[in-house]
Amino acid sequence: MSERVGIQERYLRAAQTSDLSVNLIAPSDVDQLIAAGFATAGRPRRAIALRLHRVLSTGRLSGARDLSWDLGAMLRSQMIRSRKGLKVGRVPNLAETARMSMLVIKWLRHPTCPSCHGRGHPTIPNTPHLDESRLCGECHGTGKRPVERLVRTEYADDVRWLVGEVELLVQQTFDAMRRINS
Repeated sequence: MSERVGIQERYLRAAQTSDLSVNLIAPSDVDQLIAAGFATAGRPRRAIALRLHRVLSTGRLSGARDLSWDLGAMLRSQMIRSRKGLKVGRVPNLAETARMSMLVIKWLRHPTCPSCHGRGHPTIPNTPHLDESRLCGECHGTGKRPVERLVRTEYADDVRWLVGEVELLVQQTFDAMRRINS
């Protein structure tokens, strides 16, 4: 059974290559980088999505601090837009939203619930078996640590928006790259 390498994996390999020669006969790593350039041209949010994908896929946090500031700016502008005209709490400054964004980056790297270890059910005391009659009290059976618990309650919706927005941007960017490559 042969597995085809997906566009995300080809992009990651191309981003780490030292061979940037153009091959006119067969697709090469440079083609992936060119497609990434076209997909993100004039779209800084897509460029942020590619940087985030690289951080999450490689498991290295190099560049995550700058990325958290960019995501923090996105989050802050969304907070300003969503609260416009409403008399609700203050909008946090950029340093605070960058800190929230770093928490989201770390959560995206490891979203597993620490209580049930991603299983969704607690173990039966003094046994290695799962108690499937009950759901985990922390994640309510999802196996993922709730992202809204990373921040104060008033920012929970905003952090959920950031997670959804980032996931959507990554998907849109790779869809655009797939169209460019075909």
